[in-house]
Amino acid sequence: MKKQLILAIALIVLGFSASAQRSLRYWETGLFIGSANYSGELTQGGDIGTTLNEARFQAGLFLKRNFNPKFNLGAEITYGQLYANDANHGNADRGFEMNTSILTTSLTMDLNFKKFGKYFKRNANTPYVTFGFGALVYQPTLKTDVDFSNYDLYPGSNYSTNVMAGFGWKWRSGKRGIFGLSINYNWTGTPYLEGFVEKDSAARNDGYYGLRMFYSLGFFET
Repeated sequence: MKKQLILAIALIVLGFSASAQRSLRYWETGLFIGSANYSGELTQGGDIGTTLNEARFQAGLFLKRNFNPKFNLGAEITYGQLYANDANHGNADRGFEMNTSILTTSLTMDLNFKKFGKYFKRNANTPYVTFGFGALVYQPTLKTDVDFSNYDLYPGSNYSTNVMAGFGWKWRSGKRGIFGLSINYNWTGTPYLEGFVEKDSAARNDGYYGLRMFYSLGFFET
């Protein structure tokens, strides 16, 4: 009888624990807008003014599943533009210019530094880190008035991988709203974001970075 009582109590405790864990879970969906700057062979020189001048837009949608107050998994889709110009990086005589559209789909993970979510109103904000991995579709547009005789060209739609890491801060806004800012860097699996690469060269893979501002809604479960 004693063993049965202990087992019943253990099952009740486990049941309450599982229920409590489920109650901390919630869906979150939202959108973000921000900037995007290319990082590669064309941007070896430059300053903050150049970075601001060459910044282009990015925007996206996301869906996340928050499993506990410090951890979530999700997915996002992002569209943006990348731009660079030799004239801004001390190489005006060559005259190369980069105009590339990018589209990414990624699986993401966020880790909050503080407990954040449905039952943690006292923590109205928290820093967090974010990571992502997915597919990249990019489409460079090449100029026609420059000499590409010593370069291999890759115009049109191309495909690669994309790895993202970032640091940000998020705030609660009202009962369900969440507002946040982050800076993100993306490593790609290709050296051809510009649409060209010097023949017989050991080109390094390109990347891009930018600022994001997002707003989302949390759908809390009872």
